[in-house]
Amino acid sequence: MLDEMILFCVINLLCMVILITIQVQSRDLMPEYLLHDFNMLCSMANVTFVMDMIREGADKRFIPFHPVIFALLWYGYFMAVTITGFYWSVYTQKRLGRDPLKGKRRFWKNTSFIWIEMILAGVSLCQMNMGDYMNGSFYRKAWFLVQHMPAYVYVVTAVLVSWKASHKEEFLADRDLLRRNIILPIILAAAGILQYFFPVYPVLCCAIVILVDETTMMTSASEISIDSLTQLNNRRCFISRLQHTLRSLKKDDKLYLLMLDIDYFKRINDTYGHVEGDKALYVCAQALREAAKDSDDSIVLARYGGDEFMALLVCRSSNSLVRLENNIREYAYFDNENSGARYPLRVSIGHVQYLEGMGAEELLQKADEALYAEKRMHHGKGR
Repeated sequence: MLDEMILFCVINLLCMVILITIQVQSRDLMPEYLLHDFNMLCSMANVTFVMDMIREGADKRFIPFHPVIFALLWYGYFMAVTITGFYWSVYTQKRLGRDPLKGKRRFWKNTSFIWIEMILAGVSLCQMNMGDYMNGSFYRKAWFLVQHMPAYVYVVTAVLVSWKASHKEEFLADRDLLRRNIILPIILAAAGILQYFFPVYPVLCCAIVILVDETTMMTSASEISIDSLTQLNNRRCFISRLQHTLRSLKKDDKLYLLMLDIDYFKRINDTYGHVEGDKALYVCAQALREAAKDSDDSIVLARYGGDEFMALLVCRSSNSLVRLENNIREYAYFDNENSGARYPLRVSIGHVQYLEGMGAEELLQKADEALYAEKRMHHGKGR
């Protein structure tokens, strides 16, 4: 029993140290408008861990049991869990540009389950038989499960908000992050179920730490706009620029979206190694920069992912498109040759012209299809 208690406390303390570390680091990673809610999320999670440790100590009789102290612990634990879920929901909604606490009506609506938890915790204390608690059977009763529900309502709210946003064109740039934001609370819910069946293990505490850590990493990633290898815009930044360009496009402007990749890139990696593969990516990025520099038109460049690159061209004539594509191919081939590479570097390019009514997602899909058609025509394969 002593070993179980020590292990329980060590894991909880470790979780607290990790959360505090993340909280300190978040000052440099988090946007200012999210920092308060993220700090409250971490703080309430740590309160939950402390309450959980004291509760476990009382359960194992290492802390003298007193009904009043027990009542405060019981009440404090469930309120801390619920408020942690609340701030997770608030944080998620604010990241998507909506303040759930702005205005009286919205404030009372979004805090309603905190007040419900206050009532549930009070009622459960009145309903509790101390004998059931002392022998541990209360943890297997419905009240114990019901009291976790308000917290999970907030978690489910965050999942639904993220899921809904992931299907909207305006959040296309953040779609990958939103999908991860859906998966993480599901893991948390699974941990909560395990905690219900195994109350002596701090499963939920560990899951909360994982959620908070991943949240920090996702937020940090969303603030970075440059691909570290090629120094071009990354995928998220490019989609944001594309959406902005579509909104500000002038009547006489032509917009072309180009998607390109390196021919037989996998063969380069397999034959010459990943260092040489990275070199090929950098040469291709440099060719894009040189081709854009030779043009008088507005061009936005990006590494889209893997060996795929994007170019957004706004011009007045289709001749600009032809010239850009030819220059990209030539620079890629000759720059690579001049670098002393043991293989030729050629690229395939697919493009699509913007037509009125098209959105960013449709343009990206059609550019991908155009690249696929280009590779199938010249290489007899899709990629």
